[in-house]
Amino acid sequence: MSAREAPNWPEDHGEEPGWWRRVRSAYEDNETALDLSYSLNGDESATKALVERGLPSVPQLTQLNLKRSSIGAEGAKALAERGLPSVPQLTQLNLFWNVIRAEGAKALAERGLPSVPQLTQLDLGANSIGDEGAKALAERGLPSVPQLTQLCLGGNMIGDEGAKALAEGGLPSVPQLTQLNLNSNVIGVDGAKALAERGMPSVQQLTQLDLGNNSIGAEGAKVLAERGLPSVPQLTQLDLSDNSIGTEGAKALAEQGLQRVPQLTLLSLSRNGIGDEGARALADSGLQHCTNLVSLDLGFNRIGPEGNTAFANALLRKVPPALTDLLGVDLASCLPMMKIPVELLSQKPKSSVSGDQLQAIEVQHDNNKSVLSYLRQSAGSNGRSISMGKILVCGPPAAGKTCLVHRMIQPEVPYETVESIGMTNGIEMMPYRAGREGKDLEVRFYDFAGQSVYATSH
Repeated sequence: MSAREAPNWPEDHGEEPGWWRRVRSAYEDNETALDLSYSLNGDESATKALVERGLPSVPQLTQLNLKRSSIGAEGAKALAERGLPSVPQLTQLNLFWNVIRAEGAKALAERGLPSVPQLTQLDLGANSIGDEGAKALAERGLPSVPQLTQLCLGGNMIGDEGAKALAEGGLPSVPQLTQLNLNSNVIGVDGAKALAERGMPSVQQLTQLDLGNNSIGAEGAKVLAERGLPSVPQLTQLDLSDNSIGTEGAKALAEQGLQRVPQLTLLSLSRNGIGDEGARALADSGLQHCTNLVSLDLGFNRIGPEGNTAFANALLRKVPPALTDLLGVDLASCLPMMKIPVELLSQKPKSSVSGDQLQAIEVQHDNNKSVLSYLRQSAGSNGRSISMGKILVCGPPAAGKTCLVHRMIQPEVPYETVESIGMTNGIEMMPYRAGREGKDLEVRFYDFAGQSVYATSH
């Protein structure tokens, strides 16, 4: 069919599915985005109709979303051989969770991606492409899309060999990359070293790196801190959760890594077994470098009283001005030593042992937000806490109420001068401020007139 022939559903494919209307709409309205996520449901005839009749009718497409369509390896081959060549202007391709495996990844790398050289966003997450698929992408796929800025390969069973291939051949081909997702793979120490030493230096514009749920361990965390992070100074989001980096890995990040990424806003280190010692290192050596940090996730790290106290002390010294989310640290347990009133807490702390664990985590999170907000407000007043009180002074006329207030707020003034002050008309507010041990207390005296005409205001 010609490039602009109307996309008619093949009669031998049975009844026209509802999603085909979106294809016709894209054709009729000359739309540039086509979202068919959750639509094909692994139907081979549907995939065939799309690549043979649908995509050729919309060559103007720049965005194609086939997320969770279960097209499989054969569908990926058809897309690579006949579908993608029909949409050469494509800049965004989403094939998340399609079970394409290594065979499908190879087809895309060899015949599909070279047809869409303007591609900037590619999502191949959750496809079980393995090391072989990763190698094919690194050697033949990524070099054909040099303008790529976002790459998702999470949940693909990529191990050290696949990570090495990406580091040595794939990432150097896409120097404009800003987002890299390798979450939920099986990358170990060797893969982490390859990424840190050869991959990350090739993508120095990187702002988001997700290596969560891998197996890089303490050694992998160390090499990332020493050689990986220094090469990506613009990084704003880093996820290393669930990697068993332990205390030593946390120390390496705190002492050598975090200072290299001063623009970091989000850091996730949950489920890493860092314990009190690792938490103390992050509090004492790492937090001071994260002046732009908004969210820090240290959940499920077995952080106890020592780690909590270390964070409390670090935050008392200097709280990152943007930090609003802190998980895994119990600041509520440190309120007495922080000299913060317990009334500040939004909710009463709950035990995660006797009650609902998720609820306990939510309460801890909310309470940490309250403490952080209080500390920021205190820092905004030059680090001095400000409290305010009100005192209402009422009584019969000529009882000496006004003289008493003036003597309290101006004890240096001679009694004779105070005694000469006339009667109050209505209500007079007189402020008084005192400071002690780094805290400011402002008291406002409200002096009510005693005449009977003002009695209703008492």
